[in-house]
Amino acid sequence: MDKRSLRWTMIYNPNAIRAISLTDTQIALVKRIRCAHSEGVTSRLIADEYDVSIQCSSGRLVKLLKKGYLSRKNVGCDSGGDEYIYYYVEKSTCIIG
Repeated sequence: MDKRSLRWTMIYNPNAIRAISLTDTQIALVKRIRCAHSEGVTSRLIADEYDVSIQCSSGRLVKLLKKGYLSRKNVGCDSGGDEYIYYYVEKSTCIIG
């Protein structure tokens, strides 16, 4: 998208910009996941690295999933519940510096 198109979108469709915009924390998290390449990351791994609860890290990952920056795969867990591995979306239309 060129600058003119981006400006037009910001003026006439600000919700589209809000839908993909990221906080500084989210940008750092996306960059961290991008470095994981094909291995991906789990909520537990992010919780341990950022010293937050698993629920907090899961919420952060789900927000990035909904914004289109991540994909995920359900690998299940020993207790029978769901466990996801999150991956960076290489062909995303989003720009990460």
